[in-house]
Amino acid sequence: MVFLSIFRNASTMYTRKTVGRCPKPDKYWKRSMYFRMMWKYYGRRQHIYSIGAPMVHRALRYSTKSTQLKKKYMREMWTMRLGAACNQHGIEEDEFLSSLTEANIPLNRKVLTDLSIYEPRSFQSLATFAKQRNEQSGLSDALKPTFTGILTHGHDGDKKK
Repeated sequence: MVFLSIFRNASTMYTRKTVGRCPKPDKYWKRSMYFRMMWKYYGRRQHIYSIGAPMVHRALRYSTKSTQLKKKYMREMWTMRLGAACNQHGIEEDEFLSSLTEANIPLNRKVLTDLSIYEPRSFQSLATFAKQRNEQSGLSDALKPTFTGILTHGHDGDKKK
């Protein structure tokens, strides 16, 4: 007899209005998803759906913003650390990176900063390699700033207007 009541309720779930359309998703699963995200809150935010759900929405919104900001800050930190490590070894960052790319050494800023922190001898060997490569190619002389006040081929050098 119990089974008959289950089948009777299941048959009334699909009426003429819902034929051809998907039924609405079960509220239990949606709410349980929110409750799984609300476990870290305390008080009524943790146990009451209508109070905790907006907090979850807000947290998710801020998490995407924070992820983008974290990536930006990490890139800035890698450039700052790489510049400091290059200055410590007596080479500029642009010269260092350009000589590594010309030598087909595909290391990005993150890997280079990790090398400079955790393996300073490896980074020192890369820096000496970059210095020697710049001296051989004459790149270091070309990248040095020209003196102000010297006119060459119609341009003012480094004069500020």
